[in-house]
Amino acid sequence: MGTGRGGRRNNLRRNQPKPTSSSHLPVDPTNSEPSKPQPTGKTLPAELLLEVLYRTEVKSLVRFMCVCKSWYGLITHPKFVKKHLSFNNCNNSHVIFNAYGAGNSKAISLLRVDKMPVKLLDIDVSGKDRFDYPRKINFVDFSRKMHVAGSVNGVVLLMHIDEMIGKFVALWNPAINKWKPIKLDEKVGHDCELERSAFGLGYDEGNDDLRIIRVVTKSTSRTEFHKNFKWARVEIYSVNKGCWKDVDYGGELLFWPRQYHCNFIVKGAPYFVGIDEMPDCVVAFQHEILGCFDPCTGFYKKIQYPEHFREMSTWAEPFEYQDSVAVMVQSTPGLLDEPMIDLYVLDDDTAIWTKMFTIGPFPYFQFHVPRKSFKSGEIVFEEQLRTRDFYLYDPKTSYISSLIGTEGLKPLWMQSYSHTESLVSVKGMELIGKEDKNKKTKDKKKKRIELLSKDFESVLHV
Repeated sequence: MGTGRGGRRNNLRRNQPKPTSSSHLPVDPTNSEPSKPQPTGKTLPAELLLEVLYRTEVKSLVRFMCVCKSWYGLITHPKFVKKHLSFNNCNNSHVIFNAYGAGNSKAISLLRVDKMPVKLLDIDVSGKDRFDYPRKINFVDFSRKMHVAGSVNGVVLLMHIDEMIGKFVALWNPAINKWKPIKLDEKVGHDCELERSAFGLGYDEGNDDLRIIRVVTKSTSRTEFHKNFKWARVEIYSVNKGCWKDVDYGGELLFWPRQYHCNFIVKGAPYFVGIDEMPDCVVAFQHEILGCFDPCTGFYKKIQYPEHFREMSTWAEPFEYQDSVAVMVQSTPGLLDEPMIDLYVLDDDTAIWTKMFTIGPFPYFQFHVPRKSFKSGEIVFEEQLRTRDFYLYDPKTSYISSLIGTEGLKPLWMQSYSHTESLVSVKGMELIGKEDKNKKTKDKKKKRIELLSKDFESVLHV
C-alpha cells in the first residue's frame, strides 16, 4: 500500500527522538529532593555543569537565560550569582574607565591587559544643559555628561558634575544592561554657604550590602572654594534599605576631597585624595592626605604620606595595587640623571609604607602617572609631558610595553576603577529601555522568578 506525502511526514515525525528532561538541568520542581539522573552522552552531572557555568562569561550567561525557564531560574538564583562573582573576582582582570577621545568624544570603556578596549557607552558632551528633569528618568537622559565614580562587584556608580549635580546618582551593571537611579537628599543650608559633593562606592561584606558614600563640603566663597572651606558632613546610602543616613561624627569633620569622586577602592572601602587644612603655600600637594570611609559605618580615617614624599622635588600619586593602598613616588632628576619611580604599599595593620620595587630608568625626563593596576599585577602608566602615550609595566618581568588599542584615548584619561563583570542585580534595578513597563507585569515576573529560584536550592547546595 502506497503512502502519500502526508503519510511520509507522519512516519518521519514518529521516528524522530523525543526530547527528554535530561537535556536541561536535573531538577523536578515537584520533588523537594530531586534524584540525579545517570549521565549519558548528552548530559553532564549537575555538579560538573555548574562548574562550567561558574567559569562562563556573563555575556554568554545572559543569552543562556533565554533557553528555557529552568536555565533562567538557575542563572538568576542569588546563590549562583554569588558563586559566579566569587570565581570571576579571582580570575578576571578588567578596568572600567572614563576617557575623552579624538574630536572631544567621551566614552566609558572596558580594558583588559591582552585585548582591545571595549566601548560600553558613548557620552554626549555637546548637549545643552537641562535643569528640568522629571522625577522618573530613563538611562538615556541620565547618561548625558555623566562620570564613573566607582565599581564594586560589577556594579558601577555613576554621577553628574554638570546638569544633574545634587539631584541624582545611579547604579549600573553594564553586563546585564540594568540600572537604578537614586535621588539625593537635598538639605537647604544658609544662603551664604555653598555645597560641593564627592561620591564613592563601597561594599559592606558583613551585611552583603552596597553602600554609596557622599562627602558634602561647605564653603562661603563662590570663586575660591578651597580657600574658604569650612567643614564637611557625610551621608551613606544603603542599597538593601534603599535610604540615605547622616553619619554622626560628634562634631565637625575637617576633610575636603580634591575631586568629585573617590580615587580608588580597596577591600570595599572608597579612598579620596584631599586635605584637612588650608595650604599655606602654592604647593598644595604637600598637604594632601588620603581619606578612607568605612562602608559599614561611614566613619572617616586619615592616612598620611611619609615626610619624604612631601619634598618640593618629589611627585607622588596614590592608587590601588593588588587590593592594597599604594603610591608611586617620582623625584625630579638632575640634568644628567635618568628618572626612576618607586612603588610603596601601605600595611593595614601597622600603617607603615613599604617600598616594593623601582621602575626605570627611563630614557629621558618625563612624568609617568599610574592610571590603574590590573589584578594580575600589571600597571597602566600615562606619559604626561611629551607624547601622552600609555604604557603597561609588568613587575614580574620588569618589561614596559605599549598598551593595546589606546591610541583613541588621547588626550585625556579620566576616572578608572578595577571592574569585574557580574550578574549582580541590586534591589530596585530595572532593565535599560524598559523603565516604564507596567508594574503588574513586573510583579508577576518577580513572583515567577522567586518560585523558580526555590526549585534550584537543592542543586546549588543551599
